[in-house]
Amino acid sequence: MDVPATLRVDASYRNTNNWQNPDDVFNRFFRFVDKKGINNTSGFRPKSKAGGDTDITECAFCVLVTNFGETEWPDAIDRENGLFMYYGDNRSPGRPLNETAVGGNRLLEKVFTALHLGERSKIPPFLAFEKCKTDQGTQMRFLGLTCPGAQGMSALEDMVAVWRMQNNLRFQNYRAVLTILKEETVSHAWLQELVDGATPEESGHCPSAWRLWVRTGAYSPLRCTRELRPRTRLEQMPRTGFITP
Repeated sequence: MDVPATLRVDASYRNTNNWQNPDDVFNRFFRFVDKKGINNTSGFRPKSKAGGDTDITECAFCVLVTNFGETEWPDAIDRENGLFMYYGDNRSPGRPLNETAVGGNRLLEKVFTALHLGERSKIPPFLAFEKCKTDQGTQMRFLGLTCPGAQGMSALEDMVAVWRMQNNLRFQNYRAVLTILKEETVSHAWLQELVDGATPEESGHCPSAWRLWVRTGAYSPLRCTRELRPRTRLEQMPRTGFITP
């Protein structure tokens, strides 16, 4: 199966968890000149810069994966306003908030700190995917290129630590809000340049909405008008809102 040169919003890519499988598209797309890809487990899947530190906080970009199916961690997408709510990776008691095995919460701390200090050029791009089980196997639906924060949302709102309880033990995790930028595609060429060490907004393949956000702080969310049709019975049932404590 051919590997595309770009990721396209709402397109799906076959994931066999093995880049050597000719039917795999997702993991083969994320292979680079350094012959390395991204890990195929966990919600946070960072790609380190070639020859650089493998620590998650020094990544070139990071893939975020959700299945929108975990009741305790209700990741959510607001397609009308171009917002993506994502929970961190401290999902069991017994350890500090930012000392997870993969290090996703450390990355969230770093990027939101940089955001609040106005240091957007230090923030790596995030590529959001929904993991879907189908009759044809696992598919990864590209939700879009995202950046931390949202227009009009303060530093007290865009990333917060929330309390959860498991087996009567209390612990915290992060809930972060990111903006899905108004970009239909993301090219492999741009990601390769990031892996090679280029600054994201200075790359010749940098999406214009990302460059605008880094240079001015202006968000360009991918907003969509809801389809006008009668709601189904299921859609009329009470459900959890987008921003949930």
